Amino acid sequence: MEAAPAAPTHLVRAHSADVTALFFSGDNERLYSGDASGWVVVTSTRSLRSITSWAAHTDSVLGVEEWGNRIVTHSRDHKLHVWNLVVDLTPSARVGGAPGASAPDDVPKPSLCYSMDVNALNYCRFSLLSVSDEDALIALPNLVESSEVKSRTVYG
Repeated sequence: MEAAPAAPTHLVRAHSADVTALFFSGDNERLYSGDASGWVVVTSTRSLRSITSWAAHTDSVLGVEEWGNRIVTHSRDHKLHVWNLVVDLTPSARVGGAPGASAPDDVPKPSLCYSMDVNALNYCRFSLLSVSDEDALIALPNLVESSEVKSRTVYG
């Protein structure tokens, strides 16, 4: 007989739509999550509270990833965005409220650095190879032939 699955130690309840993308930061301090309505939430893995949340896209998020001091998001809205990272918790996010609660409206939101049109018809997300904190290669489905990969160099 199979053992019952382990009970979760915490549930992140910051999204109102289905979560479609997850990514842990390299230092395991932040959990990035994207949902079916285009929202991205950054959650502290220490306090289990939201650091920030914003409407990054107009359709379902396919991928989210940290790159240096930036966040890369890819969505079914045929856009890939690069955002400035917000990592510091505001005082209101550090204390008070339930763990996992949504970020208050007064927290800083990431600002958009760069955006490009991409193919999102085949549900395939981007792949990022960080060359440095300032340079990266991004592989995406080709705009014309989705069975091919298009790589682009992004400069910080």
